[in-house]
Amino acid sequence: MIFKNFKYFFLFTASLLIIKGHLKKNQLSKKKIHLIHADLIQKKGVIDPDALFLSGNVSLEHQGNTLDCDSAVYYKKSNEFKGFGQVKMHSKDRRFTGEKLEYDGNSGIAKVYEKPVAYEKETEIRADTLYHDSHTKISRAIGNTLLTDKNTRVSSSLLEYNGNNEQAYYTTGGTVYDEKNILKSLKGVYFSREKKAEFLSNVDIENQEYKILSHRAHYYTEEKKVDFLGPTTIRKKSKPQEYIYTEKGSYYTQDKKAYGQKAPSLHYNGKILKGDSLYFDQISGFGSATGNVCLEDPEKKRFLTGGYGEIYQPSDSAILLKKPLAIKLVKNDSIFIHADTLIAVKTIESTNVIRAYHFAKMYKTDMQAKCDSIVYHEDQGQMSFYKDPVFWRENQQIQGDMIHAYIHPEKEVLDSMQIIGNAFASSKVDSLNEKEFNQLKGRFMSAYFKNSQIDSIEAKGNAQSLFFAEEEDQRNKVKRRIGINRSNCGLILAWFTPEQKIRKVSCRQKAHSILSPEVKFPEQEHFLSHFQWRDKERPIKKEEIFIPDILSYRKEQEKSKKL
Repeated sequence: MIFKNFKYFFLFTASLLIIKGHLKKNQLSKKKIHLIHADLIQKKGVIDPDALFLSGNVSLEHQGNTLDCDSAVYYKKSNEFKGFGQVKMHSKDRRFTGEKLEYDGNSGIAKVYEKPVAYEKETEIRADTLYHDSHTKISRAIGNTLLTDKNTRVSSSLLEYNGNNEQAYYTTGGTVYDEKNILKSLKGVYFSREKKAEFLSNVDIENQEYKILSHRAHYYTEEKKVDFLGPTTIRKKSKPQEYIYTEKGSYYTQDKKAYGQKAPSLHYNGKILKGDSLYFDQISGFGSATGNVCLEDPEKKRFLTGGYGEIYQPSDSAILLKKPLAIKLVKNDSIFIHADTLIAVKTIESTNVIRAYHFAKMYKTDMQAKCDSIVYHEDQGQMSFYKDPVFWRENQQIQGDMIHAYIHPEKEVLDSMQIIGNAFASSKVDSLNEKEFNQLKGRFMSAYFKNSQIDSIEAKGNAQSLFFAEEEDQRNKVKRRIGINRSNCGLILAWFTPEQKIRKVSCRQKAHSILSPEVKFPEQEHFLSHFQWRDKERPIKKEEIFIPDILSYRKEQEKSKKL
């Protein structure tokens, strides 16, 4: 460091000599230093015949600069001056003090050393050595420099201050201090008039709670605001894993509010919030993101996306709007949930819940659903569908007032379902036949799955069933239609084959069951009351869950095909 400072000192001194010689050669400054007063004036020819030795209340003047000191040596011929003890050099806008001063009246350059201090309006500069050019009004401070401006201090080994625009520069590393923050950078500019600092590289900002690293930043000392112009992290000291990243943005160090405008992300509670722009209040824990929002939860393998999102860190909750989408990664597949509004919360029992409100849809490769609202308890694997829910799986459809689906938490496959109120299950007898459906209904219904296929269904309360019965020829194993079976019971149990065909139906509690040939059943009686086949409302790919009215969409698609 000593060598580096000496190198800069040498270069600066050499430049001063060149400037001085140039000025003398061209006679740019011909005005002489004027002696105003000294208690004692002496000539000491033995020591220096051209010098005047002054002592006691010495005062000189040169081009608007007044030079005061206890004693001095005045070189009238060469137009130079050396002052000692209680040295003061002052003009209309600035003044310098120290214990020693060297002044060249030809170049207008002053050197103040031994406890030198410069005062420029509200700015004070201290250093080991101060140089000032009265022509350019530029001061250079060398060694242990400290600029003080109200509640702001700037320190560096080398500092240049321009009195014309009231700006200070450093290129060898500097630090800016205010009441609560320490701001460091390799290169920087301090604007005394604007109360602003520009940090040009390797920025390090620190206070008691946070540490900020940035490529480039501007700091406004009165607003306590930092503007970032490059890759930046704002990291919490007590929890280093919680931080804000942005490549452009602002941060209010006193209010603890951050704004990200380019590639911003908020890392908290093991989650990551991203968007085109981002805001976060570190005191309240409230944050928001706008445009291409994504809230990642790697531990839960869950992603929430949308056009706008808000998070509240203390309760670990979030809300997503503007085409929000919840994506839950499961084995070899993903669950997609969309609604007008998505809310993710952590309950008192520390369970994670996703709530999808109004016009909700769910898509998974092997199952889909539509309703007004969906509540998904991730930890228990329970997904509940409310208000006119309809659930599809392969060629099967399930409806009711409320549906609860249970996904096995380890296997991550559908395990069972409960349908509460007006339960109705139907499936196509043949995928190509649009008029034949096996049907089962009741007030309540439970469905059980095995290897992701329906294994059995139990219907309770005014249970009814209608299915197209088949019989297998034992010799050639060929199945033939034998009629339609219709049952009315208090409880109906139905078992299914691996091919999802009805294998057996058991009617219990006030059972009444009849098997009749199809010809005895008019076509309008092939359906139980309140039967609806709503396959046209079904999203057949994940992109379709964003279409508000899938039924109208299907009709338009069919019409366009005919044209």
